Formats: sequence, C-alpha cells, structure tokens
Amino acid sequence: QSNVYGIELEGRVALSERFEFRSNISLVKSYTKVEDRRLVIENGTKSWVVLGIIERNMFGQAPYVLNAILNYTSLKGFSASLSYNIQGPKLVLTSIDESPDIYEMPRHLLNLKLAQPLGKRFNLSFTIKDILNTQARRSYKYDEGYLLDFDRFRYGTEYALAIAYTLNSSGK
Repeated sequence: QSNVYGIELEGRVALSERFEFRSNISLVKSYTKVEDRRLVIENGTKSWVVLGIIERNMFGQAPYVLNAILNYTSLKGFSASLSYNIQGPKLVLTSIDESPDIYEMPRHLLNLKLAQPLGKRFNLSFTIKDILNTQARRSYKYDEGYLLDFDRFRYGTEYALAIAYTLNSSGK
C-alpha cells in the first residue's frame, strides 16, 4: 500500500521582451507499507513468514523538487535556456533484513539548451546536461541519523547536437 500527498507551486515572470524566468517547487510526502517477510524452508517446503509491516518512503520519490529556468528568445527564433534542478533525498536501494535503506542525496544540476530554426521545418539544437558534472552521493542513516556514504560517482556531462524535422508545423 502506497500513498503520495503533495503540492506544487509554479510561477512565471517576463523580465523583458526577450527574457523570461520560470520556476516551480513541489513538496511531497510519500510512504509505502511493505510486509517484512522471511523465507522459511522446512522439510523441503518453502514458505514465507510475515514478521510485521514496515513503513518507509516510497521508492524513487523525492520529498521536494525545485526547478528554475531562464529563457531567451530572439526576433529570428533563436532561443537559449539555462535550467537548474535539485531534488531532495530519494530512496534508491531498499534494505534486506537489518541493512539500512540507501538514499541518493540532493545534487545541483545545471543544463543549457541552444536552438535555432532552419527554415519552416528544420530546427538545430545543442544541449549540455549536467554542466557542473555534479557528484552523485548515495548514503544511509547510521546510529541515530548520522549519514555514511554508500558510494559516490559522477554520471558525466552530456552533450547533444540535434537536427529535427517537423512533419506538419501548421497543425493542418
């Protein structure tokens, strides 16, 4: 059994004729109830014994998400977007027996997208994701909330160059 409750606030403001700022924040409370079971094998027969009910955060659900985007659009259609994202700690590995749950800790993500229309149907874009190549950190609570690292790694910065063709740009 799982439940999710939350609220999302969103805002947009024109900074000038060409610049726009957008932002949103989501606050979420989630939990899942799971049976704590143990496999028992007696005389070659397998059965599960229910030890109790565990209540924990929902897998993959962050308690908060914050996004901010600064957009620029020129008269000739060129656009540039700089975006920022951070998410709260989210459950990424669930425990077995007495092992603690593992959470991916918040990390700052900065992305850039540049786009230029090429005629009526083509669009050229260049994207850089995770410009800062921020380190991912997965941790667990130990001894009254003290955090210890399970592991640390980097996903790497991603670069993408794309040419898109629109089949029907007018909607007709």
